[in-house]
Amino acid sequence: MTQMQTLINTLQASQTTPVRQQPARKAKCTSSPYEKTPLKELKKRFIQPPAESAMEDSDALPLSDEYYTESGEVSDTGTIENTYEASEENTSGQSSFILNPFNWGNKPQIGSINIQSAFNNKLNDIINYFVGHNFDILGLSETALFGDNVNTTINKHKHPTLPNNFIYIIHDTSGSNKGTGTAIMITDKMEKHLQHKEFYKGRIINLIFGFKKSKQLNVTCCYLPSSPKNDIHKTIISAECVDKLNKLIIKSNNTKNSYAIVIGDFNVTTKNKSDPNYPSIRLLKNNGYKDMIKYHQDSLDNNSTHKMNRIDYHFGNTYLLEQSIHSYTQSIPQSFFNTDHKIIITLLEKTFFDSRNKNLFEKFMNVLPFNKRNEETKTIFNYDQMTNELWSSYTNRSRSSFKKRFSKEPQQINNKTSLN
Repeated sequence: MTQMQTLINTLQASQTTPVRQQPARKAKCTSSPYEKTPLKELKKRFIQPPAESAMEDSDALPLSDEYYTESGEVSDTGTIENTYEASEENTSGQSSFILNPFNWGNKPQIGSINIQSAFNNKLNDIINYFVGHNFDILGLSETALFGDNVNTTINKHKHPTLPNNFIYIIHDTSGSNKGTGTAIMITDKMEKHLQHKEFYKGRIINLIFGFKKSKQLNVTCCYLPSSPKNDIHKTIISAECVDKLNKLIIKSNNTKNSYAIVIGDFNVTTKNKSDPNYPSIRLLKNNGYKDMIKYHQDSLDNNSTHKMNRIDYHFGNTYLLEQSIHSYTQSIPQSFFNTDHKIIITLLEKTFFDSRNKNLFEKFMNVLPFNKRNEETKTIFNYDQMTNELWSSYTNRSRSSFKKRFSKEPQQINNKTSLN
């Protein structure tokens, strides 16, 4: 009995819960209780991705709201004299949040939006939107910048997240009142290809970009007068804009490999054919330009750009249409800037800007099933001249070709081994 009691006591002692040793507590307060961490450092601490995941060019959003701008004088050739080459190397440590809800795989994007004046107040937000949505070109209408008939400067802004890159804004400030003003934003990569620019009374700005194999991207941004029907001065401006557009179209038509797109706020619906602004749309259609929203969309029900109307457009010529993937409208979040217009976005094939392989573009053009130039020959069969003998010969030859193409050798399958 004594041995049994001893065994029970030993077993109970082995099952006793051990006492956990508490670590030494540290004081919550530091030596400087009111020391704060800067917001920029806080963002880096929590949202900074590893260096290898940093995005290229304008894929990333800024880590802060600080922007730095500087202007450069433009020479007669339209290039900025004090611009240095921007590095194309990746910059690590940038935020990887993407605002664009569409995963287009970094396709080149051309957009246009009426910002409804107050350009200087909205500048930081516009740059933020341009960067966050990976635009290559963004047309701005109604900037409300006017009174400068010289147009000798291009605004150059540092990229908010890539210290060696820039964003350029080319303004047309030659209008006579605050109801005018157009501009086009471009990346530093596009700026290197900028060859020509034209302006007209704060209503039309035209930029031409040159690429290898004599390709040209011709971009025109318009802002036609609002309600010109009741204002004789605006009616005259509308007529002058038609004349200017006509000259630009003729110039583009006479240029080989000119990929032309006309974007902006036309302030007229396609149904209001009595409006003084409508002749601009008629001019584009008569010269073969297509409404790119109608070209790519099955329905226009959800593509209004201003309240319930569609007064903002993208028109592309045949060359540009062949290189376009999609066109769509999108609302501007109020977190960026206020406007009652929707933005129009057109996506192009990535190979359009790719000049690393001089044969890449032509190879891609041959792949597109709908990309047939007018000068290419096409075989047309005249079925009316087919006789019974010809049809019989065609049938026999087709049957023979199909039989040869799809014939299979017979196989003897007797067991699992032969099947394998």
